[in-house]
Amino acid sequence: MLKFYCAVVALLCTVAAVAQIPTVDHLVASIQTGDSEFGGVAGPSNFAYGFEPSEGFVVGPLEPQNGFSASGANAQWASISNVNPGGGEQHLRLTEDFTVARGTTRVALSPNLGPLPDGSSSTSMLIDISNYGGSDYDVIGQAPSLGLITWRVKFNFDNGLGTGNILVLDDVGGGLEFVDTGVAWIAGEYRSLRVEVDSPSDAIRYFYSGALIYSSQAGIFAGTRVEQLGWLTDNLQLETESGDIDAVQLLIPEPASGLAMMLTLIAWRFRGR
Repeated sequence: MLKFYCAVVALLCTVAAVAQIPTVDHLVASIQTGDSEFGGVAGPSNFAYGFEPSEGFVVGPLEPQNGFSASGANAQWASISNVNPGGGEQHLRLTEDFTVARGTTRVALSPNLGPLPDGSSSTSMLIDISNYGGSDYDVIGQAPSLGLITWRVKFNFDNGLGTGNILVLDDVGGGLEFVDTGVAWIAGEYRSLRVEVDSPSDAIRYFYSGALIYSSQAGIFAGTRVEQLGWLTDNLQLETESGDIDAVQLLIPEPASGLAMMLTLIAWRFRGR
C-alpha cells in the first residue's frame, strides 16, 4: 500500500519546524516562507556536498549546518555521521525520530538556491538503506519559488517479495501516482541515484546504479526546474535501521540550446555510470 500517495514539500516555516506536508492528489503547493532563516536565499546554481569536515560539516545534527534543515529542533534523526561514508570521512544519516510518533513524516532539506530560470538539471547522490521492511525513503527535487515538486523517487519499504522496489511520481493516464519501476533497490550497500530533467526533450529520466530504470510518461509534469533537494521518511524504521546519503550533487548548466544541450546531457549520463 502506498504511503503518502502524493505529497508536497514546503519550505521551513521557522528555524525549529518544517511546514506540514499535506496528502494531496496534485502538486499545487502552499509554500510558507515565514521567518525562516534558511529558505529563499539566492545562491549558486550548482552545488555538491560530501558532508566532509573540509566543507564545514561536523558530526552531529544536520540542522543548521551549511543551510541544511530538518524536522524538529537540533534533531538527531537527521545527522552528520562518520559510521558509513560512501567516500571520504562523513555522510548524512537518517534514522527514526523518537521524539514524535511512528508514522510521522520527517523531512530534511538542502539549501534553497532561490528562484532560477526554467531549464535542465542533473541530480545525483549515493544512497545506502540498511534493510528492507522498515521505512519508506523519498528523494525529492523541487522548485520552491513555483510551489511545485519537480520529481519524486520513493524507495518503497516492501514489494511483497522480501525486498523493496523503486517508485517514481508520474501520470500514466489516470492522474499523478507513484509508478512502480519494477526495479528493486539493494539494501546494505551504497548505490547511485541520478535524476535528469531534460527540458529540450520534455522528459525526466531516472537512473539507479548507473542504469536507466524509468522515463516519465507525463514529461515534465509540475516544477520546471530544481532549486532544492529534500529527503523524507515515514518514521517507521526497524530497530538499528538507517538511511545513509553521500556525494550529493546538483548540476544546472548555463542556458544552452541544440547540440550544446544534447552534449551536456550525454556527458551527465556517462559520468553517472
